[in-house]
Parts: sequence; structure tokens; C-alpha cells
Amino acid sequence: MMWERVAETVSGDGTGGRIHLNAMVQSVIWDPDSGRVKAIEVDREGKREVIGGTDFISSMPIRELIET
Repeated sequence: MMWERVAETVSGDGTGGRIHLNAMVQSVIWDPDSGRVKAIEVDREGKREVIGGTDFISSMPIRELIET
């Protein structure tokens, strides 16, 4: 239920937020000047894709996210 509510909020808040399901994070791309995440590289169905943004939400376990 929690993730369904998050999905409703992200996709329905009018800011153009997108949800990418079944996207395995391969790397987190940081901006060294700001210390913020500026993009993530994911593998979706065997294809690599870089997704840029200003805010990211991950449902993966935090230990796995930190190791990425």
C-alpha cells in the first residue's frame, strides 16, 4: 500500500514525475560540486539507460543502494 500511495503522489502531483518499474540500478551518478545525485544508470530488460533528475526514490534495500 505504501508504494502505491507514493506512485500516486509522484505521478499525479503535476510536476512531471515518472516511475520506472523493474529498472535495476547499475550506478548512481553524483555531482561532485553539490554532492547531489544527478542521474542513475539502470538496466531495463537488458538495455542500459541513464535517467537524469533532481529527486530520486528507491525501493531497493539501503545497503544495496549504498554499494551501487
